[in-house]
Amino acid sequence: MTPPVHNFSLRRPLPGESASICWERLVEFRSWPAWNPGWREINCSPPGAVGRGSVLAIETVSGGKLEWTVAHWEPQVKVAFTMRDRFSQCAWSFELPADSAPGERRLKLALELRCKPGAGLLLRWLRWCLRRKANRFLDGLCGE
Repeated sequence: MTPPVHNFSLRRPLPGESASICWERLVEFRSWPAWNPGWREINCSPPGAVGRGSVLAIETVSGGKLEWTVAHWEPQVKVAFTMRDRFSQCAWSFELPADSAPGERRLKLALELRCKPGAGLLLRWLRWCLRRKANRFLDGLCGE
């Protein structure tokens, strides 16, 4: 049996120069805890330039540890991460597509949640948690 999958996306308008500011804030990984109150510290490995295959080791305020692996890296356009936990695998893809209207861009966050075998009963709860986390992440990132 194939594990259940849930896909959804969220968007935030970014007027004027805020698109480049938002992108810089997104890829400055060590500063994420400043606008993500549930995260204490983030380290990137290997040290140096970030790119496909880099791993963000995230320590949460509650003492938990997360690993986000960079799956796609296209500066100023798209960055995507994959992560796993006990119950699921998840992909977060941030994209700043070309201007749709003069002076405005939209940040798009596409998410995919795949439950591990046996965790399908938790899908509704996991979807709710992921949507909540994603909205909070975007609110912090975009300064809302």
